[in-house]
Amino acid sequence: MKRIKGLALILVGCLAWASLVAQAQSTAAAPPFLTSYFASHKVPVQVTITTQGGQVLAVLEVPVGVTLSVHLSKGEFTGPNETTGEASFNGDVSVRTRPTSELVEGAMRNQMLNAPLRLDVQDALVVVIPRTK
Repeated sequence: MKRIKGLALILVGCLAWASLVAQAQSTAAAPPFLTSYFASHKVPVQVTITTQGGQVLAVLEVPVGVTLSVHLSKGEFTGPNETTGEASFNGDVSVRTRPTSELVEGAMRNQMLNAPLRLDVQDALVVVIPRTK
């Protein structure tokens, strides 16, 4: 009888633990972004990442058929410019890309959070410029 009670208590404990883990995962909030920018242009997009001192860290050419998202965690957002379409992010930024063919109907932000390419930079300037044909 003691053995059955012990097994029952272990089973209840495991179920409670599994329930708490599942609840924590389902209620985990997405990162707190100040703003998000999405580009799924019919033209390529250039993304330039520089330090605050102006040194270029990376230049990405995002081709047609790839969706780009840029998320600002801390800092300032400017744009997009009405004439050039240029947008800039100054601060802590996350740049993500995913083939547009992989996107499904629904919230793009959530899909882009799991994008295969993710670059996180701190205290940087990120400039996004759609390229004309």
